[in-house]
Amino acid sequence: MTQNLGTVTDPAKVIDDLLASATDAQVSFNFSFLPYYDPAPQPLQLFCHCQWQGGRLSCRIATDPAQMPADGIDLMTPLCLEPVTVAKPWGAEIWHTGIEARGVCAIQGTPLPWLIALHPTRLLGAGQRDPVLLKILAPFKEEIYGDLYLELHEQKIEVYVVTQVDPGAWPDGRGQIRYGFCPKRLQSFATEAAFRQAYLAAVNDYRAIRSTIDAELDNVRLTNGYALDAPVAPALLEAWRAELDADLNHEEQRCRGLMNSFTRLQELAVGSVIQVQPLTPHSLQHGVRVIEFQSPHYERFILSFGQKVLTQPHWDSEVAIQRASLATPGAPEPLAIHRSPGCSVDQIVCFPEFEVHNIRLASAASYRLALANYAVLIGVEGTASIAGQALGNEQSVLISGLAREQVLTNNGPTSAVVLLAIPREAVV
Repeated sequence: MTQNLGTVTDPAKVIDDLLASATDAQVSFNFSFLPYYDPAPQPLQLFCHCQWQGGRLSCRIATDPAQMPADGIDLMTPLCLEPVTVAKPWGAEIWHTGIEARGVCAIQGTPLPWLIALHPTRLLGAGQRDPVLLKILAPFKEEIYGDLYLELHEQKIEVYVVTQVDPGAWPDGRGQIRYGFCPKRLQSFATEAAFRQAYLAAVNDYRAIRSTIDAELDNVRLTNGYALDAPVAPALLEAWRAELDADLNHEEQRCRGLMNSFTRLQELAVGSVIQVQPLTPHSLQHGVRVIEFQSPHYERFILSFGQKVLTQPHWDSEVAIQRASLATPGAPEPLAIHRSPGCSVDQIVCFPEFEVHNIRLASAASYRLALANYAVLIGVEGTASIAGQALGNEQSVLISGLAREQVLTNNGPTSAVVLLAIPREAVV
């Protein structure tokens, strides 16, 4: 029999009472949820049905009790994440734990923040509202059109793990990222201030020619029925650009080359790890697909871009160049943290807020996770399983604080690689 609790102000207490119950029980209640990720948030009235049975806790949530999902989400097992694809002018981002107005990831059709709101402390840990942000960066293979913004962050910290290098863009399998500044170019100036001033002048020159071209292309967009902020396929953009004045296109190429000479290109291959520290300019290049983990901050400064920026009307060049770190970033050194027959676990990056482990399992090998709170996992190679759920390439799960005791197993015929992200306070 289901007990109806009516409106509750603290759903976490309801969850705690169910967990403490010695007998199977079902309760229903409603509570208010404030969509904090919306620029104009309005409270939602959510209706919830929870069931504690046989040591399992399942929940169903809806905005209308008549639309309640038929199947409950078992909080005591790893939760399969349902990605959201967000179009970008350079390709696409595929969010696995994204929570913002442009897209909210889900678990069994239920928005992830609704589920977390039931009991943030038990699901993610004390003081946590959003999990580590996990997403895939999938740039176009075409040069320039698939190059990401050159940007830097003041707070956000990121790590990229390369999973694919498009042979159509990089026949030798070596892709690139624009990362930091060119040491030789920096040394050619008497002072760092002179370097910054010269770089800003080059960026501004390119920005001027870029604005002229973008204005002409905007007219072409409108003529062809495209919104000014709509992404356009690279082949079509290139066809439009080729119809512009040849001298204008030549000047754009010259200015872009001069501007880019101030920055540094670094080679990448499948398996490469890039640790992006705050204040380091970076731009993943075309045809290089990566898994990205980052802290849930949503701030950036755009230094430059080889096409029209669709998400904001300006670049942040002057502020970004003055704040940018001129140091040449070093590659992170992996740290071996576990070795057993058929299993190796390496810490590939360690930031103040979270760390990422690379778990490699031979066929028939397994690894017991030791977690204090939550974790996010994504498959990279082969197929592992956790609690009976497959974890193949780019398949991901959230392990909540209610499901910490898990074993990752490789039952396939070939080796499997899984990435694990855990908040720093969750390491035991």
